[in-house]
Amino acid sequence: MQSQNSNRTLLGAILGTMTCGITLALVGSMESWIIDDLKAPHALTGLMQSALFAGNLIGSSATGWLMYRLKPRRLGLASALLVALGTLLSGVKIYELIIIARFLT
Repeated sequence: MQSQNSNRTLLGAILGTMTCGITLALVGSMESWIIDDLKAPHALTGLMQSALFAGNLIGSSATGWLMYRLKPRRLGLASALLVALGTLLSGVKIYELIIIARFLT
């Protein structure tokens, strides 16, 4: 049973990393199209990637702190919910919400 839980945890970590990598690659490569579609100034393009990296930095620090407070299963569920929320919000046509979505992701 312990081995099965370890395998699930490993699979979850791999899938989560793949999801974040795909998100980073897709939105990063399509940033100029997104900016054009939103009719936002191109000077704001870098803010989308910066929001992702800032969220990653803060999220990594918060995860270390939360590991002492929450059970791993709850922490994994909270992480998955934040990534899902960020991914859903990334599809809106409001620049500010896209920045928040990138931060959450």
